[in-house]
This record gives sequence, structure tokens and C-alpha cells, in this order.
Amino acid sequence: MHDTAKAPAITRTWTTVTEHRPYGEYWGDTTATVTVTRLGNQPIVLIDGQQSDVYTAARILGGATVKTVTHEVLEDALPFYVRRAQRHALFDYLVAGGMAHWDALLEAARRIEAQEVAA
Repeated sequence: MHDTAKAPAITRTWTTVTEHRPYGEYWGDTTATVTVTRLGNQPIVLIDGQQSDVYTAARILGGATVKTVTHEVLEDALPFYVRRAQRHALFDYLVAGGMAHWDALLEAARRIEAQEVAA
């Protein structure tokens, strides 16, 4: 079985193409560049260079016909100082922003909790 989960990222940029096909007829397409950066606990979203919100980015990424990751800065692992309550808030934010796959985050949380118990 292959692990297809995305690694947690500090920043990730997608180039998207969305086809407009009302009633099955091709009316054109829209291209957008979406960048999501995590700064502390605050998401910073840029859509075509303009500041936006996570919901708009999620709508664009969810509706895109073609979605390509053009740039990303990965995080090696979740920091040990992030405690349980903070981790859950961080996981919800990362998943909502498309920054990481839930299974990968859950596995990282289990490893961190096991290390905390052992310490």
C-alpha cells in the first residue's frame, strides 16, 4: 500500500485551471494561483497576489479542473511544544486549508503523544 498523504507544509502554492461548462457547453476557463502560508497559528492566503481568506481558497481548489503544486516548503515534523489542544486546532486549520492530509496528521499526533508519555 502506498502512502499518498501530503507532508505538512509551511507554504504551498497551486496553479489551478477551472473550466466553465454550464449545461455541458464550454464557455472558457479561469486560471488562478493560490498560495497558503502558515505563520504561527494564522493562515495567510494569497489568490493571484491579492490577500484573501481560507474559504475562498478552498472553493477555488475544490472546484478546479486541473490543480498543480508549483511551490512548497515542507515542515519536517510537528514541533514537540505543540500540546494536545493546540494540535487539534492546528489539525483543523491545516485540513481546512488543504495543507495536509488528516491521516498523516493523526499519525504524527500519535507519535508525539507516545513520546510525551515516554518522557
